[in-house]
Amino acid sequence: MQLFPKAFIFCFSLLFSIYATAGDLTESQVKQMLERIEVAVQNLDAAAIGRQLADDVFIEVTVNAQGQSQVIQLEKQQYLQLLQTGWASYEDYDYSQTINSIEVKGNKAYISSNSVETMTIQGKTVEAGSKEASVIELINGVPLVTEIKAVTAM
Repeated sequence: MQLFPKAFIFCFSLLFSIYATAGDLTESQVKQMLERIEVAVQNLDAAAIGRQLADDVFIEVTVNAQGQSQVIQLEKQQYLQLLQTGWASYEDYDYSQTINSIEVKGNKAYISSNSVETMTIQGKTVEAGSKEASVIELINGVPLVTEIKAVTAM
């Protein structure tokens, strides 16, 4: 009989700890995900990037170039196709990112970052600097990017 209360308490404690942490995203998970994205970009692997994005990810890019500004909203597949098309037409592509902050709140993380892309297009070297604000959420226990807002200057 004494075994039953101990087993019950153990099971209750285990279930409570699983339930209490099931919806929480950790900074470690976020950093691992950001590393996977960094590797995917360095390898020009749009499919690997796609695996880190929620199917309904919200992507908004404001591009400032030659005194003009354009806001572009993209769905996941449009974004991945744009990456593939761009990478196929670039030479000497280089990418670097600096994470300014990671703020984890429950099942969401808010990331602020800067990135620089350098590429050669038709023999001309082009550099683009971006400031990004991204949101990562736990969806069915998997961290996925659900929002990207970027402002890019060329």
